[in-house]
Amino acid sequence: WAQDHDDNASTPRACALFNISKDGPYDTFGYDSVMAIVHALHDLVEVQNRTEIIGDELLDTLIKHVRFEGLTGLVDFYDASADPDKMYHGDRSGSFSYALLNYVDNAHGLVVVGTWSPCIKSFCYWSDKWQPTGVPLT
Repeated sequence: WAQDHDDNASTPRACALFNISKDGPYDTFGYDSVMAIVHALHDLVEVQNRTEIIGDELLDTLIKHVRFEGLTGLVDFYDASADPDKMYHGDRSGSFSYALLNYVDNAHGLVVVGTWSPCIKSFCYWSDKWQPTGVPLT
């Protein structure tokens, strides 16, 4: 996307790539989200020659046909359509996790308390998804 890359309004806008000082830390997830929808719509319109799309069909296409290397890693969705409970159906599978951070003090700043990753099995215990680092919450 084009933006003011040098804080000079007289110069033309240019592709700024990823600049954390100007872009938010979650912009790449927004980009990957839009690209996932674009891939699903392309599949429905160009590959399946659909002229009308219903929301459930878009979700089904996202889960079954969309897989690409995005800015945040592999974008792929878990298909649990065979599971009667549809547990984790549509969750992003693999290649990402969340880190729980805790602010300790000015000297230590933020420290990782643990990480959470989605489970792609039909049933998981909390311990399969949550991995504590041993650092206590303060």
